[in-house]
Amino acid sequence: MLVADDEIEEQLRAMLAVRHLPSFSRISIRVVDAVVFLAGTVITYFERNVCEECCRQIPGVSGVCNDIQVGGPGLRNREPTADKEVDESKPIPPGAAVIP
Repeated sequence: MLVADDEIEEQLRAMLAVRHLPSFSRISIRVVDAVVFLAGTVITYFERNVCEECCRQIPGVSGVCNDIQVGGPGLRNREPTADKEVDESKPIPPGAAVIP
């Protein structure tokens, strides 16, 4: 199924718009021969992944080149980690699940 590049871009912009994440306004989208090129900066890896997954859901997309950078206040391009660092000096609360 052949879909025009401008139609793919329009569908992607619409998909991102309904998600109402402010970072998406800092994303540039270019489509060439059904390959989507993403660039810009978002705050979280979740947002970066959402952009790529939206691309892959659009019929006619043959590839995605995701060059979106993750960074922002307090993030400094680090790899995804747990929301909070574990303080091993604190006791485990009663009733908490312990995974060996």
